Amino acid sequence: MRTTLIRAALGLGLAALTAACAGTAGADADPTPPPSAAASPSLSPSLEAAAPGRAPELKAFTANLPQVPDPWWKVQEAQVSGDHAFLPYTRPGGPDVVFDAEVMAAPAEPSAYRGQTPVATVRLGSYTGYVYPLPSGTYEVRWRVGDLLYRMVGQPSEGQKLSLDQFKTLIGQLAWA
Repeated sequence: MRTTLIRAALGLGLAALTAACAGTAGADADPTPPPSAAASPSLSPSLEAAAPGRAPELKAFTANLPQVPDPWWKVQEAQVSGDHAFLPYTRPGGPDVVFDAEVMAAPAEPSAYRGQTPVATVRLGSYTGYVYPLPSGTYEVRWRVGDLLYRMVGQPSEGQKLSLDQFKTLIGQLAWA
């Protein structure tokens, strides 16, 4: 159920990815963290070139994500489908975090994405993130690295909301490079 809600929060742009990943995790997934649920290290920081219409390289996608500490654990391994990549994390009691990226040469800045105006900007290590409210009562932060436009969604527990201050606190709990 939570994975379904997380995917729904990402919006219509991930329909193809959601369909591709639907068989790998879902409401029946075991909520118990695996024994090796330690902080997940990023892969090589090299960013391989990706062009629109071409799938992002998995190591390029994961190289620009923060380290996600305990008590979170991966719901599934990172998935790449078409020009999208997707990686969800969960923790007992929430909120969950979902990362995705899509190959997008334009717009030049995530602040111009889909004509929306950000409600805040935040530092994500060496990147600037733009925070946007979502209709589901939570927030997402977007940042760009090369041709990849990244998003991180904070997904509260079912029936809960996530305030802007809570979302900023959530961002601060992650180790950004």
